[in-house]
Amino acid sequence: SPQSKEGGDQEVVLEVEEATNGVDVKHAVNNAVATTVKSSYYTRQPKRSSFFSYPLSFSQRVREYRHNRCIMVPLAYTVIIAIIVTAFVGLLSALPQFLLGLLFAPLLRRQKWIVEFLYQNSVARWGHINIMKFASKKNQNDGAATKNSDELPGHSHTINQRIAVVPGRVYIHPIPQFIDNIAYLIVQCPPREAVGKLPVLGVLVDCGEDAIVKAHLEGIYKKYYACFYTRNKEIKGIELHAILCTHRHHDHTAGVGALMKELTTRRSSDEFKAKKPILVSAGRSGGDGQPMLYEENAGNTIVVGGAVEQVPHCNLYVKNGCFVPLPCLSLSDGNTTLENDMNATISIEVIGAPSHTRGSVVFALRSRPAPGISGANESHFQTHLFTGDAIFTGGAGAPFEADLERSRDNFLKNPKKLKSKNGNSLIRPQAGSLSIERCFAEVLLRVSDPYPSGSSSQITLLYPGHEYTTELLMRQFDQKTITQDCHWVRMAPSIFFETASHYFTSAHRRALPQGQKLLTIPTSLDKEMIVNPHFRTLKRRGEHLVNALLLWYEYGANNRVPAEK
Repeated sequence: SPQSKEGGDQEVVLEVEEATNGVDVKHAVNNAVATTVKSSYYTRQPKRSSFFSYPLSFSQRVREYRHNRCIMVPLAYTVIIAIIVTAFVGLLSALPQFLLGLLFAPLLRRQKWIVEFLYQNSVARWGHINIMKFASKKNQNDGAATKNSDELPGHSHTINQRIAVVPGRVYIHPIPQFIDNIAYLIVQCPPREAVGKLPVLGVLVDCGEDAIVKAHLEGIYKKYYACFYTRNKEIKGIELHAILCTHRHHDHTAGVGALMKELTTRRSSDEFKAKKPILVSAGRSGGDGQPMLYEENAGNTIVVGGAVEQVPHCNLYVKNGCFVPLPCLSLSDGNTTLENDMNATISIEVIGAPSHTRGSVVFALRSRPAPGISGANESHFQTHLFTGDAIFTGGAGAPFEADLERSRDNFLKNPKKLKSKNGNSLIRPQAGSLSIERCFAEVLLRVSDPYPSGSSSQITLLYPGHEYTTELLMRQFDQKTITQDCHWVRMAPSIFFETASHYFTSAHRRALPQGQKLLTIPTSLDKEMIVNPHFRTLKRRGEHLVNALLLWYEYGANNRVPAEK
């Protein structure tokens, strides 16, 4: 079988020997079958083109180069060297960051100090306010505030929400500001004999955005109170004479200066002075050493803030336990003097709540005069708590200026201490939580104070400074944020269902279309004791402490107090 020169194929020729039976050799050759057989192996390196019956495209040629050692071996080494060089450069660049981390770690652990001291800087104030205004444009209603009272600007629709403190006299109107801030307008209508003669008196809590506040002042007056002054064209709006600030942060005080300036300009104009002389004073609270409190201040307006809080434009510094001197409008009408005195109807007590800031306060409005002041004594006793950022519905404000937390007191960050946990661990929280729970305990203690025992508030409502309800309640159902001590398996099913119900209700109110979103506040203190984790933990610590005292009394006390007969 000779080999073919072209392809090395072997051609096999079957030779037939001459048969002995006499068959012709020529005939045998003609009847033989000649076939060509191709083998599955090669004795030489074949060409790649022999496998393709068509010319290769560019992409097919590139694909073939992937298997070329002359190309791929140097390329593989180049990639490995590039990876090593990149990793080395990354290590060099991360080294300064690592060193800075070691140097600044003590400061980063105390990052809340930055909020306390840099937050008061004018540049930080400008940036914070403008960022909030820019972000709030998407959430605010588009209606003109002065043309239609039902289309006031803000992140929520609040014009139809009015809470009665003293029916017919005192009401609370929430005012949305910025992205989720809330201000509150407390108004008092004049008594029946002075309706149409004395204006509606107003006190504002937390003015962050003066333009929004002024729009709501006008819209609220047109919707609810303008009907009483159809015959008296001199009275054109609510007379605002006091601004209460729960703390100094910009989103709660940025609009105070502009609002004070406008009130001062308007009340010093000739047109305002030409009206009937309505006197502004501290009314029945003037005996506290401030008889000329309102008369001496610009625009007859006071700005109330914590004594150590450094609230901008503050001219009345209050401390824990004191009562705010509320404004009083009086007008001489012949032989009689008409008065619209807030002090005779309600009282506002200051409750110190140092945690979010060291001078934060909670204003407790009650539907009866302060102790020692004569006035109406309503049988339906209510308490309305304006908590600012100290207490939220379902949570609390960050303890930016609380005591420094010690790592050995935090068992979550120091797992080794878990082995040494004892009975004291159940009633000893970390420092930040301790400051929050101290504020919560103070509020609970002061709900009915300073009135005699047995006169506790029938209704206690909370008015936080932000609309955070949905977000805070949602965190309680997030497995990443639930701690072991606050897990639902440790609580009664009723607590879980009450919290879930409040969450879905709040989520529905906040998921309404733009311009129709509703606030989730106020909430009652009874409900807050269930849905707020800080109230729950505070209650649990109190129960542990009471149980420990009972055990001590039962088994450890030497001299027992005799039981009452």
